[in-house]
Amino acid sequence: MSAKKVTAVTCSDEKASVSRQVVGIDADMVTRRLTVRAKDVVFVKGVVEAHDGLAHVFAESGGDLTLAAPRDREVELDELVRDLAVELGGIDDSQH
Repeated sequence: MSAKKVTAVTCSDEKASVSRQVVGIDADMVTRRLTVRAKDVVFVKGVVEAHDGLAHVFAESGGDLTLAAPRDREVELDELVRDLAVELGGIDDSQH
């Protein structure tokens, strides 16, 4: 199986708007941004893994996360990101 084409995922923070490349993201995927404390990253990854392949988690730095899921699971991803943000006092940075 060949790798999917890499597409830029754009995010912004207080300092600047930055374009970052996330390997494996293409038009058939949706992404959501979630910022949590660095110590909560392993917990988030465990929760996502427990959701039967719902998404992949990419940690960019500290607790800045990008979650990528198939487009047909977008509603589930949105619910999970919202729940994690509430549970962990995180910030749902998704723009959709």
